[in-house]
Amino acid sequence: MSDRQLKLDDQLCFALYAATNAITRAYKPRLELIGLTYPQYLVMMTLWQHGALNIRQIGKRLKLPANGITPM
Repeated sequence: MSDRQLKLDDQLCFALYAATNAITRAYKPRLELIGLTYPQYLVMMTLWQHGALNIRQIGKRLKLPANGITPM
């Protein structure tokens, strides 16, 4: 690997990680007003859009394992 390939700022995965964190931080104050976390908000939006779904279906739509949805 070249030195450039090893630089954190040149990694696509880091750019996506940073963008995701920025979006989550932007939503946090608004969601705190209604008592939701960002993952809970995603579940609520999924149910609003698709109606009643079971845990497995919610997980599939959010691309999360069902055991990641259950605690919510």
